[in-house]
Amino acid sequence: MPKVQRKDIPRPLFAHLLQRIEERSINADALKSMAAWLDTNPEVPKGDWYKRFPTMTVCGNGSLVKTFLTLHRFRSQGTLISFLPALRPLGFRSRPSSSSARAASQR
Repeated sequence: MPKVQRKDIPRPLFAHLLQRIEERSINADALKSMAAWLDTNPEVPKGDWYKRFPTMTVCGNGSLVKTFLTLHRFRSQGTLISFLPALRPLGFRSRPSSSSARAASQR
């Protein structure tokens, strides 16, 4: 299994990550949590993976961190709704196969 790449990140990807940090107001505490996790030199799956933290979710593919997700809030019919993509709260979750995704959507 690959380990998360921390050096020589492609410039466009690095710019994208910085933009997401700014746009999604990811705070220093969240970044410190991610840095502490990265300090453990974690192994990640070769495909898509997700690592959830209290205020954000790190999304990657293979050895690269690809983006950050945060809690989104919006109003629907006067009610405040909060959501985060349905990811397991701890550890990694590989993207489901297309057949298991179809089966889940039919439930």
